[in-house]
Amino acid sequence: MTSSCAVLVGESVGDVIGGAIVEGVLDAALDSAFEAGKSLTSDGAPNTPVEPDDPFCSKDIFFIAPVDGLVTNNQDVYFEFGEYNISINPAGELPPKNEHSCYVSGHHHLIINEAYEPTSNGSIPFKENVHHFGGGQKTATISLSPGKYSLQLVLGDYTHTPIKIGMSEDSFITSKKILIEVTE
Repeated sequence: MTSSCAVLVGESVGDVIGGAIVEGVLDAALDSAFEAGKSLTSDGAPNTPVEPDDPFCSKDIFFIAPVDGLVTNNQDVYFEFGEYNISINPAGELPPKNEHSCYVSGHHHLIINEAYEPTSNGSIPFKENVHHFGGGQKTATISLSPGKYSLQLVLGDYTHTPIKIGMSEDSFITSKKILIEVTE
């Protein structure tokens, strides 16, 4: 029968075991913080999830088409939506896991003539002039009667809840409002 023996140079067995315990507790604390959507500073204090110096934290949704100020006699209006640093995913599905504190996943909602204003009190409603793109769609053709229209995009999560970034009440991820006109 053979036996093996490890020799520790410069460290006691107690130091090695104590270090492993502290490292394990720190790893567990970091895992918990990431699960809660937060990070810890180097001194262990909670840090806000927003990292403004990180370009990945900048978020934007916008219209590629139609362009602001469009006047058209075609009632079938083509829409194309764009986004910056946002993962577009279908409603009803949990977003892919990502531990970056600025990661955002959601889908587009087209708001016509200010039919909805994002609030922290519930999900984006299913009603007239509120179009849900819950399949993760980025394009659509929508028939609009002749008239003037105010258009805005609102980003909603997998439960159709508007997504906020930042601490202020009006910090929802929305596009700039654009105006178009459909003529007869």
